[in-house]
Amino acid sequence: ALAEAQLKILQRYTNDLTFCFDADSAGVHAVYRAVEIAERMGFNIKVAIIPSPHKDLDEVLKADPEKAKIAIRDAVDVYDFYISSTLKANSKESALGKKLILEALVPVFSKINNPVIVDHYSKMLATELGLSEDTVVTMFKGGSLGDYSGSAEDEQKLPLLSRDNPEGYFLALLLKADIDIMREYAYKMDVEDFINPIVVNIHKALVAYLKEDRKSFNIKQVIKKAEEGYHDNISELYLWDFDGIIEVDSPQILEREIDSVFKRIKKDSAKRAVKALTEKIKVAELEKDWDLVLKLTKKVEKLKKLFL
Repeated sequence: ALAEAQLKILQRYTNDLTFCFDADSAGVHAVYRAVEIAERMGFNIKVAIIPSPHKDLDEVLKADPEKAKIAIRDAVDVYDFYISSTLKANSKESALGKKLILEALVPVFSKINNPVIVDHYSKMLATELGLSEDTVVTMFKGGSLGDYSGSAEDEQKLPLLSRDNPEGYFLALLLKADIDIMREYAYKMDVEDFINPIVVNIHKALVAYLKEDRKSFNIKQVIKKAEEGYHDNISELYLWDFDGIIEVDSPQILEREIDSVFKRIKKDSAKRAVKALTEKIKVAELEKDWDLVLKLTKKVEKLKKLFL
């Protein structure tokens, strides 16, 4: 491990220090202490990302010296690297994911002495996780998550039988439709378009049933296709009383409503996908992986063109 005595020797010649890691290196945790000491001594600390499939800088130098030069030239700030690698390893979309991210980063940032650095990264992390800046600053200063357990809002789900829940409403409408319409829209919807796990499981059961080349619809057979814990949910959706909401007995009106809700779900799904891709682009930019940035940007543009 890099010790303070060694850092003092290095500081006679430079205040710039660059560590080298591969993009997914677990070894970064081993040098937290060295980074902490170096930061306290006033070093400017960066991380050079070793390009795959190489495991260290020596290997890159032997295989392609030019790539090694680029890796050193494009080194990123060490704290940018900590954040980007942690965001890559955990989903920030769920309460648990946010908690895991904070558990990894708070101990690191709580040891930083420079208030300018703390202020900069508390703002960045608060924005990334959708938290108040005060919450993150308090964690950084205290060195722990305190009473934080994740955002309750992420875990709240609308009732399945609610028109305000487009996913449940869509399936309930579909179960009232002609089997050909049912098949058309069930097939066009992807599992990733839903966020409610109940809806995901019911949709899977419905698609499995429809793939058996059915000519008529039997709800009991759909229920048999579903996991046991979702049988009652399917029955509730099938028996949803649409009186005063929509004329489900009119095929034209029903299909228009199905199509409208279908487009709404697809649009919401595309927004989530664009948001997730945008975050991946940020991480790729921090790592200066411009090929990945271009690839992800094209995906975003395609989604926007199709659904937004």
